[in-house]
Amino acid sequence: EYSLFDNRVRILMLSVKSFAKKNGIASAADGTLSSYSWLNMVVFYLQCIGFVPVLQCPQLIEEHDCKPDLTGNWHNVNGLNTFYLKKEQIKRKIWECSSEVDNKNMAMLLYGFFRFYSHVFPQQTMAASIRFGKCSLQKTSFHQTSKLWRLCLEDPFETCNSHCPHDLGCHVKEEGQKKINEHLTRATKELAALMQQTMLDDSISTILCGLLGPMPNNRKSKRSPANVTQPKHYQQQNTHHQPKRGAVSRGDHPNVGAKGRRNWNNQ
Repeated sequence: EYSLFDNRVRILMLSVKSFAKKNGIASAADGTLSSYSWLNMVVFYLQCIGFVPVLQCPQLIEEHDCKPDLTGNWHNVNGLNTFYLKKEQIKRKIWECSSEVDNKNMAMLLYGFFRFYSHVFPQQTMAASIRFGKCSLQKTSFHQTSKLWRLCLEDPFETCNSHCPHDLGCHVKEEGQKKINEHLTRATKELAALMQQTMLDDSISTILCGLLGPMPNNRKSKRSPANVTQPKHYQQQNTHHQPKRGAVSRGDHPNVGAKGRRNWNNQ
């Protein structure tokens, strides 16, 4: 859902995903972070700088006169509150992109992402959560799984105060976190150097190719609600208030199991 707010959001998601895959840090099975976790990190960063709203924010939901139907099948999945605002529900008079970042090009946003997680975000004490959209969730909220040495990411629906709290970073091993930190720091330095050497605009694919690797192939796909042809994994389906996992473009809503396993239903 967040990718519908601005085309730069989708491009940033694809860029970060490509960066993680190229450097071998996009697999929970290998002791690093899953692609889904990286997308949550992108959304959280953009929320922190005021580029996208917090679609699960109770105050924002109230200001838009929206109420979740917790008795239905779409806003309450296995006892979890899966409600969030849709892009078309956001009113400009209530929320607008921060003027300080609205004119940032892709180079600046990408550099900001790398710098945020390599130098700004206090990963030893705080957990990243797109449910809050700011550095306010203490890592100790996941007292059974959190570690000082690794990144802690709250699942947007399986929250720390739910009956099945899920830390998306729980699969990260110490060596995997070290590798993630090294690549984030390296990317920050290399992109900063590029930006000092040349004037960059939105046409930066050639310059960043060596840093990010090839972008995922665009397959034939339906037009999204934003009228943008998107890769298969990022297609937005017009499903009328059907929650998507993490409120990011991830297909249909999750059927959440008791042990945190997810099966995607095609309903």
